[in-house]
Amino acid sequence: MINNLFYYRVLCIILYMNDKIPSERTLEILHKEIDLIQNVIDRMASNSFKIKSIAISVTGFSILGITRFSDFVLSQTFIGVFIIIIALLCAIVDCKYLKFERIYRIWYKFIIDNLQSESSNKHLYELNPAVIRKILEANNINVTDKIKGIWHSFAILPLYSIIAVIGIYLLAPRIYFYSLNVLCF
Repeated sequence: MINNLFYYRVLCIILYMNDKIPSERTLEILHKEIDLIQNVIDRMASNSFKIKSIAISVTGFSILGITRFSDFVLSQTFIGVFIIIIALLCAIVDCKYLKFERIYRIWYKFIIDNLQSESSNKHLYELNPAVIRKILEANNINVTDKIKGIWHSFAILPLYSIIAVIGIYLLAPRIYFYSLNVLCF
């Protein structure tokens, strides 16, 4: 028996719109499957938020650490490189979480759209992203086009480019003085 009346109504509306009459057992299985996928999507979004907060925190503490060193230019250079590396690493991990989140969202829609088909029932409770991607591509759903351009998404590019610009700004005096020394000698 489905405990949550809201989910039951939503599933009935979705299935009614698709001209499918579900049994109560089918609705219960679908409800568990949707909850499982939604929990994975929530975890991916939570991990993405944690990565962003770590990147911002490390950048802030690194900038505060400049005042702790006696050699200001050397510390500024080291921290600038460190901030750029942190921005790049966090952006890569964040892109991976965002890619998995998008794959699971496509899987979520696929499960709802193909409730009573054999391809949907055969792969119940499947959570491996590589297997999900193969299943979706076998059903003529192009996942690659939908996850393309993650680096340019609003969730990734603005934050990590600002952090990288801060790192480059900290490197700028060192690069400028190095270029003057090369030109003079």
